[in-house]
Amino acid sequence: MSITTIAFTLFLICLIIQILYWIIIFSRVASAPSKNQVTETADYPISVIICGYNEGHNFQQFLPKILEQNYSNFEVIVVNDRSTDNSAKILATFEKQHKHLRVINLTDFDRQQRGKKTALAQGLKAAKYETVLLTDADCYPNSTLWIQTMANAVDVDKIMGIAYVPFDKRPTFLNKFLRYDKIYIAIQYLSFALAGMPYMGAGANLIYRKDLFFKSNGFKKHAHVASGDDDLFVSEVANKANLAVVLQPESFIYCEPKDTFQQFYHQKSRHISTSWHYKLHHQLLLGVLAQSHFWLYVFALVACFNFAFLPFLFFGIILRWLIMLVIFQKIAHRFNEKDMIIWLPLMDILYVFYYFIFALPLVKGNGGRWE
Repeated sequence: MSITTIAFTLFLICLIIQILYWIIIFSRVASAPSKNQVTETADYPISVIICGYNEGHNFQQFLPKILEQNYSNFEVIVVNDRSTDNSAKILATFEKQHKHLRVINLTDFDRQQRGKKTALAQGLKAAKYETVLLTDADCYPNSTLWIQTMANAVDVDKIMGIAYVPFDKRPTFLNKFLRYDKIYIAIQYLSFALAGMPYMGAGANLIYRKDLFFKSNGFKKHAHVASGDDDLFVSEVANKANLAVVLQPESFIYCEPKDTFQQFYHQKSRHISTSWHYKLHHQLLLGVLAQSHFWLYVFALVACFNFAFLPFLFFGIILRWLIMLVIFQKIAHRFNEKDMIIWLPLMDILYVFYYFIFALPLVKGNGGRWE
């Protein structure tokens, strides 16, 4: 059997795997029921927790959007984690103006765990209310009903909720790629959660009952990992019965995108390094997804040297793109990312290089600060 024949056979296997993922798993986000507006009126008290390091500019710009939420009973706790900019001064001014805002200023003596975890743990301990809603300093809610929408997701059975966290739109190609990456990652973790296999949530938009944190001994199991305050924690405590997936647009939290690929690489490397700490079946499912995507194009490139395979390779790739487009366009409309639909084939190809670029951080792991 020739090399091109072997490559073509492996191409077909990767193609089938990819199509199955999109049809069986990812289509769940496209078809899941979602209310067009917030109709329920949960009114139990909520503690919103925001952690930040040198986020003075973002506090000035985005904190008012949190403080002015349309919800009956909530407090906002901002943990200023050893900032050296003007964060403390800005937060002190806000604290005087808003009675429901509390600021916790940490010093180097408060450090207990790597990354964001010390700051978040301090915020959780200080929270007055049993339900906490987490976001980041460089993020802002899509509407004044963000807290209300997330609160509606939590009840007696569903004691944790995850939602979409898109990037702001910018007129650059890098921004389009970063937004596609956000969408694709969200499709994965939201779809797996809808399939009863939750493995992560975005820490910028996460709600849960505080006793989940303390009953699981906080971040003790992964205290040595700089990241993981969101994905590893969700993987540890979430299950099909207790997790809600929130898809209403009022629940979206927009974040400031990175301006350069280098900044994105640093942030993404830190996040990718946590995947080694996922549960084994999550690692296998995500690994098969990524490997089949990468090798699909590699095997197609090798197999195309046998001209007899070209029509089948072309048909296979087009068929997969069409299936992806049908599902992706529904998700893009739901996520208010309609302008990304036309970019799907190109971004799908570029993801091959993305896998290659981030292979080293995945193997080595990456620690460091959380900012």
